[in-house]
Amino acid sequence: MLAYHGTAERNLNSCLEHGIQPRGDKASEWEVPSRPDMTYMSIGYPFYYALQAAEDEKLLVFEIDLDRLIEVLLHPDEDFIAQALAQQERRPLMEVHDEVVENLEYYQHHWQLSLDSIGNVCYQGAIPPEAITRYCLFDLKQRPSLGLWMSDPSISILNFGFCKDKYVGLVDWVFGYREELPGDLGEAVLPPKYREVRLQESRDRTGIEIRENN
Repeated sequence: MLAYHGTAERNLNSCLEHGIQPRGDKASEWEVPSRPDMTYMSIGYPFYYALQAAEDEKLLVFEIDLDRLIEVLLHPDEDFIAQALAQQERRPLMEVHDEVVENLEYYQHHWQLSLDSIGNVCYQGAIPPEAITRYCLFDLKQRPSLGLWMSDPSISILNFGFCKDKYVGLVDWVFGYREELPGDLGEAVLPPKYREVRLQESRDRTGIEIRENN
C-alpha cells in the first residue's frame, strides 16, 4: 500500500540519508499545529503539502510503501478524527481537535479509515529511507496549470468523498499509475475542447522527474 509525503527539493538528500523526520521543535506551517512527533502522508494532497513547504524551488514528493513501516506506529490524521467527532457529538471543531491531538494514540486503529476517508495518515517518528520507493521532482514553473490544480483543496471528509478520484487520480498520473489525468467533475457538460486540453496535458511529462530510490 502506497502513500506520499510532500516537501521541498532542499530536503531531498537529508530524507534519503536519514529518513523523513517529523517536525519536532520546528514551528508548524499550519494555523492549527500538527503533532510534532508525527510524520504525515497523503494519497490525495502530497503536492499541495509540497507547495506549502517549497520556496523558489521544485516540489518534492516521496512515495512510501506503508507495508515497510511498523503498523502500530501508523495513526489517523487528527483532522479526520476531530471532524468525525465534532459532527457526531455536535461540538465545536477546534475544541474537539485539541483533545484529539493530545490523545491520538487512543484512535490508532483507525489509521486505515483515515486514509480512505480524508486521504491522510501519520506515522509516529521518522519514516526510514528503506520505506521510500520512489520520489518525484516537480517543476512548478514548467507546469503552472497543474500547479493551480494542486494549490487549493478543501481537506475535509466531505470534500474527499466527492473529489477523491480527482485528487488521487492526479497523484497516480504523476507517478505513472494511469495514462490520463482525471477529468473534472463538470467535464461532462463542458465543450469537447476541455477534454482535449486535459488529454494534451496528460501526454506531456515536462517538468516531472520520477526517480527510483535504490
